[in-house]
Amino acid sequence: PPPPLPRAVASPPPPRPPPPSVSAQPPVPPTPTHMVWIDARISEGVSNLNERSVYGVLCPYLYYAVSDAVVSKGLSPEAVMPGAGTLNGCDRISPSDTAGGRVLYKIFLHMPTPADWEFVSARLYSDAFVRSGHVLCGSRVYFQTAASPAVNTRPVLNKWSRPQWLDPAGPAAGSVCYMDAYQPLLVTLAPPPPPPSSGGAP
Repeated sequence: PPPPLPRAVASPPPPRPPPPSVSAQPPVPPTPTHMVWIDARISEGVSNLNERSVYGVLCPYLYYAVSDAVVSKGLSPEAVMPGAGTLNGCDRISPSDTAGGRVLYKIFLHMPTPADWEFVSARLYSDAFVRSGHVLCGSRVYFQTAASPAVNTRPVLNKWSRPQWLDPAGPAAGSVCYMDAYQPLLVTLAPPPPPPSSGGAP
């Protein structure tokens, strides 16, 4: 069986955002139009990065942060991100090597219009997203079209483009981005409703 999660530094279970208060959900495309994905790396000096911590902590917080932006546009997270329950908030988790030094995780979005994506991605391109999404320092954050070949719709967020948000060697470390996958969240989120059902843990 997998080892238990460290208890001394574990955050409380990540909450899910409340459902949007919208009168009508616009139709969404049957296939994903866009994606948000994160490339997190142990080589950046972070701790406790592995498939289990991504599933247990980072995916739920990423889902919460993206959902908050989706709700602010008057859209339903359940409609726009129908596959996010597959892996506890993510659509995919991909360890990139057997040593566990790097993990890629992503959410696909079915956006009704390009303008909706422009609004949502603009909300996510911020230090507030790095904090609420529990983004590890040194990570690369991508905002892309879902169709292959994927196209960046915003510049990649990383320690070079936004050192004030993601540099593990600067003042952002531990105050904007996270140096430990189990570091307590730097912001206070709304009281959670019951957690979503999801697929099996890795």
